[in-house]
Amino acid sequence: MRIFGFRRISRAESKRQNGHFGKKCLALMMIVISVFALIPHNAEASAIDLVWEDVPGLTNVNLCESGYWFSSGKVYKGQWEDTGDTERFKNSVNTGITYDDSRYYYRVIKLNNGPCVQILKDRDRLVRIFEINKPVEFIPSTESILVYMANASYSTNITIQRALKPSNLVWEDIPGLTNVTRGSGSGYKFSGGKVYATSSWDDDREYFKSSSDTGITYDESTYYYRMLIVSGSSSVTIYCPGQIDVYQYNRAIDFSLSNSIILVYPYSSGSANITIQRAVKNNLTTLSVNNPIENKYYGKNDTSVVPSIIVSDKDNNNVTCKYYIDTETTAREVKTVTNTATAKTVNFNPINMTSLSDGNHSIKFEVSDGIATVTSLVRFKIDKSSPVLGTVSVNSSPNQITVTGSATDSLSGLHATPYRYTIGSNISSWITSTSYTQGSLLPNTGYAVKFEARDAISNIASSTTQTIYTKALMPNLSIKNATSYTLDIEINDTNPIATVYQIVNTATNKYLTSAGDETTIPTWIRPNNKIQTVRNLSPQTSYSYKIQAKNEAGVETGFSAPATGTTLATPPPKVGELTATAEMNSITIHWDLVGYATSYEIEGDGVILGTAQGTSFTHTGLITGTEHIYRVRGKNGNVAGPWSEPISKSTLPPAPQAPANINTFATRNNITVTWNSVNGATAYDIEVDGDILSNGNSTNYVHAGLTPNTSHSYRVRSINPAGKSEWSNMLTVITQDEALPIPQNIVVEPLKTKITVTWSMIPGLTYQVEADGNIKNTGALSEYVHDNLIADTEHTYRIRSVKDGSYSDWSRLIIVRTKADIFTVPSNIQGKADDAKISVSWDAVTNAESYEIDSDGVVIDNGNNTSFIHESLSPNSSHTYRVRAKNDSEVSQWSDPLTISTYALSQPQNVIANGAETEIALSWDRVANAESYELKVDGNTIRNINGTTYTITGLLKGSQYSISIRAVNSQGTSAFTTPILVLTQGEGNTVPQNIGAIRAKDQIALIWGNVVGADGYEVKIGDQIITDLTTPAYTHKNLVPNTDHIFMVRSIKAGLPGQWSEPITIKTMSLDPAIPTNITAATTTSTVLLTWNSVADAEEYEVQIGDVVKGVGASLKYLHTGLTPNTQYTYRVRSKNKTGVSPWSEPVTAMTSSSTQAFRAIGAVGEERDLVVTASNITNFQGHVFTLTYNPDELEITDVSSLTAKKDENSGNIIGTDIEVIQNQLGILQFKKHMIIPQGQAYTGVINSIRFKLKTTNEVIITYTTK
Repeated sequence: MRIFGFRRISRAESKRQNGHFGKKCLALMMIVISVFALIPHNAEASAIDLVWEDVPGLTNVNLCESGYWFSSGKVYKGQWEDTGDTERFKNSVNTGITYDDSRYYYRVIKLNNGPCVQILKDRDRLVRIFEINKPVEFIPSTESILVYMANASYSTNITIQRALKPSNLVWEDIPGLTNVTRGSGSGYKFSGGKVYATSSWDDDREYFKSSSDTGITYDESTYYYRMLIVSGSSSVTIYCPGQIDVYQYNRAIDFSLSNSIILVYPYSSGSANITIQRAVKNNLTTLSVNNPIENKYYGKNDTSVVPSIIVSDKDNNNVTCKYYIDTETTAREVKTVTNTATAKTVNFNPINMTSLSDGNHSIKFEVSDGIATVTSLVRFKIDKSSPVLGTVSVNSSPNQITVTGSATDSLSGLHATPYRYTIGSNISSWITSTSYTQGSLLPNTGYAVKFEARDAISNIASSTTQTIYTKALMPNLSIKNATSYTLDIEINDTNPIATVYQIVNTATNKYLTSAGDETTIPTWIRPNNKIQTVRNLSPQTSYSYKIQAKNEAGVETGFSAPATGTTLATPPPKVGELTATAEMNSITIHWDLVGYATSYEIEGDGVILGTAQGTSFTHTGLITGTEHIYRVRGKNGNVAGPWSEPISKSTLPPAPQAPANINTFATRNNITVTWNSVNGATAYDIEVDGDILSNGNSTNYVHAGLTPNTSHSYRVRSINPAGKSEWSNMLTVITQDEALPIPQNIVVEPLKTKITVTWSMIPGLTYQVEADGNIKNTGALSEYVHDNLIADTEHTYRIRSVKDGSYSDWSRLIIVRTKADIFTVPSNIQGKADDAKISVSWDAVTNAESYEIDSDGVVIDNGNNTSFIHESLSPNSSHTYRVRAKNDSEVSQWSDPLTISTYALSQPQNVIANGAETEIALSWDRVANAESYELKVDGNTIRNINGTTYTITGLLKGSQYSISIRAVNSQGTSAFTTPILVLTQGEGNTVPQNIGAIRAKDQIALIWGNVVGADGYEVKIGDQIITDLTTPAYTHKNLVPNTDHIFMVRSIKAGLPGQWSEPITIKTMSLDPAIPTNITAATTTSTVLLTWNSVADAEEYEVQIGDVVKGVGASLKYLHTGLTPNTQYTYRVRSKNKTGVSPWSEPVTAMTSSSTQAFRAIGAVGEERDLVVTASNITNFQGHVFTLTYNPDELEITDVSSLTAKKDENSGNIIGTDIEVIQNQLGILQFKKHMIIPQGQAYTGVINSIRFKLKTTNEVIITYTTK
């Protein structure tokens, strides 16, 4: 086998074997088996890894006896003609494809086993390509491509590619191998890094017979090598190990020297001059593109696309990176990358793709290591346009809407799921269907409908949103509720309530109006609740109707099947006025006959009681004293006439109960008796000192004109038509001998959530505290703790003494504020006066740095002092003060004004007291201008003392008394002196008093009053005695819930035990709360105060008012406000704790009071009486005006407020009270009460006491109104 042999062949043979090669072709067969690509042009390009791309339009094309030729940058395709001496392309056409071999290399690749591919220059064959997928370069401007096989019809597929030309390598001639002449059959061979000169080619054995070492070396690890034919007359063949035949001069052919042979054509006498060159190897920079992506579409959302590439260079050269858009010749951005031996990602500044026009675009990346340039071209497309919508149509039925639409897109094309539909709140997913139906819709309902289409890159086109109404459902009729003159047409469908309907009388073909009449004009109506009443019909007549509906878009349903109804017979007329008679357990109703009535129907308390043929009916089995309401109507068969007007009648009540809660208020000359109203009572009798008097329906009585220190007895009974109650228990009251002493030395200690009030104790007296208007009994304790308060809230207090049903005057009203956590208004502002100065004090305010006091309108900086002394004042002069707090950043509001008056006289000085066993001797200095003196002993006042000494007698041994003194004259008094405590001699009471307890489920905490002189205490519990107690308190622990325990206490003095106290039984709390009991309701014109007894173990309570449940916490009362006068309300109460809820109590009914009340009085002419105005459950006095009207010919008012010692007759503020007289004229007195009631609390107590003088012996009436 002659692998390397080659011989001349005749033209005919050549044609026969391989087709026509051209006239000037050397008859030479080239067997190319080299893996190297033949690069006939700038051979340096083969030393670089070029980036090849298919030429659009020249990719995988099929040729048969045809090919391409190239001219002036254009590519032509033609058929090959080979007839005789004619060798040419004929029938050529311009393909529209361009080439530029100044910028690009080109190569051709044979893709299948068809005829060979030839590269021609003019008509001469330069290269023949037999092998598949072996690319061979060519120069389009001088060469052409041909697929040709004589007498054959086979075809071959080819692809032509191009690559951007890189920068040139630096080639140098190899010394000793430059322009050397080699004769036929000689050449060079290369082996082991050495170059050998050869001659005498033996073609049979295919080797050189002789060779010699030239001394020239080669190094393919460092250099590229190539060969050029400089001149000569022979072709040169390179075996490497394949065969490349070179015919052209100065055509550089790359080759691998190792084991290669260069042979000058051996069958001629010619020679060839050849040069072998080398160039230092340079590893090409590698380039790959991250972004943008080839052939990807970009749209209007792609406003920040980052061009990104990855580059590396094995030689670690610095690499310059650029990019160009489309035909740009100036790079948009240039970056230089270092340390490229490791791949580097290069991100350029973002491109706003929306700045480019719709259509095809390309980005060319260019990287260079300074030696060679590598490029990569990425094609992409811009599509900023939304699809074009076709016709969008919508159809509806009562329960569904169908939308149909389509779209086209000429750029990126429609998305794989291009359509989306919106119907109401439902938005479909993107789907392929051009039609979409939404079911389960409501009839005659508007739905927002929209059709959307998107292209491949999610550009969205939307139709205009339109409101589409589903059709209305065809309605059905039913006729109900027939009367004598009307029928109800009920519409049965699920159309919305706003749907309009057309109802037609099938007999008259008339239309119903919304008023229920008929008209000839087509009318659409919207019946209320889909019921239309037809009126003005004739009794006992049949009527037939049909109906159709219309939706909001005006689409009608068509008429339904008719429905028929018949009116009733003629009804009886309205029954006339009813009359009623009552017994204790029954009520009988009477009426007159009416026409058409065959019977009568009776309704009682909203329930049909029965029917009667006559004109009366008796309702039996009723409860005494209960009210019932009745109506009657006539019936004609089953047809009822209208109801009569109602009549209210009550069964006779039982004899009323005796009045309860009888209270008295005694002064020196008057005793006021009050009691609770009795359910069912219409009047009251009062027995006064044995005389029975009728008191009308009033629940208070004033016994006036009495002598001081006289005893009087009272009892009361209630009256109603059923009889009279038993008398209440007799109550004996003594008028005051001397006015009881007003409690003194009142000290108020406010904290955040409680206020403690203390005062000097006077033996033999008990006390009442009015706290925020609520009166509390403290017994003999001289302390009251007001707890569970809110921080920074204002509260008011007054105290009075109580003895034998008589009361002292109230102490001065004290207003105090609980402490606050924050910077706030000064509180607990108090004033103390003598005859020439007033001292004002207040509680310190947190974070306050100073205070200002407004003294009679003059603002004074008081520094950080919480007291102020106003001196050099006139006696009996009134002064007003306000205080506010300050710091660097805040100023509080002014406090409420405090008005206080100086006294007429100065206080007595040098008070000396000496106690004996049953008396105390006192002495003091004389006060100038004093006419007499008054002593206050434990709250009891002793008046009209003329000297400066006095002995108090009748006292108890071993007892402590509080004593103070003041001077008196006709202008007024001095202030009382500070109380002094004096102990009488002898042995006093040693039995502990005021024993109380705090209960829990498992323990009882016992407390009692301290015994003067006691060394300790003992507690007896059953048979057990607890000893060695040093304080007046003991806690009994580990007890069983809901069990009774009996305690007694005694004191220990000088080691000897005293007498045991009376036994006290205390029960531990139970686990489950009981139902509240003793629920009472006290009413005013606009409020109901509900109170109940405390329930053991209850932690809180709830009140039910109708269907509303209110939580009231641990309070034992609930104030229902904002009510209507003379109106009935019903309540129930239950208790709660952690274990559960008790059942509801029985209902309690309360009637609010009338806003007007009448007081009656009778007596002698000139007799003076006190009218005590009281109130209960007042939550806010603001806006309340109290009005008394009377006949000035029957009485005259002598003191508008007898609560003070001084007689008051004029309008304005009454000093020492919170009362303001607005009007005092003949026949009318109006006043206000300026009391601040904390939120959530209510006031019950005396409002005012008015003294009047009778002018007649006849009964006089005073009318009292509050608004």
